[in-house]
Amino acid sequence: MYFTTTRLHQELARHLRRRHRRRGTRPVRPVAVQGDRGPRQARAAVREQGAANVAYVSLATTVNMAGGQPVSMANVKALREFCQRHGLRLFLDATRLVENAFFIQEREPGYAGRSIASIAHEFCSYTDGRG
Repeated sequence: MYFTTTRLHQELARHLRRRHRRRGTRPVRPVAVQGDRGPRQARAAVREQGAANVAYVSLATTVNMAGGQPVSMANVKALREFCQRHGLRLFLDATRLVENAFFIQEREPGYAGRSIASIAHEFCSYTDGRG
């Protein structure tokens, strides 16, 4: 669920659209982090298209159109490992990164005592580029 202009630009560039799960659209569910996406969807794209035909993997944090659900640090780490195994670049749409870092601080074990800035820095360190 990309922002409309992001989606248009990626479709015009013949970007392979990622799969979307409905989990993040039900905020009343008792799941601390509903925005996790990644290895499972990327694995399906690589299986269908072949890694050589996937230009990059795009990850957006706390997407409003998907209910504003955060992406966990564990998820971005797993996605990074997947991308490295397949020689893929991981790019981050960091529009709402600070809010995502706050949710990690509040909800993900091991991050309560960390600053928002240090969490955002760590999150970005698992990507190849940010925009």
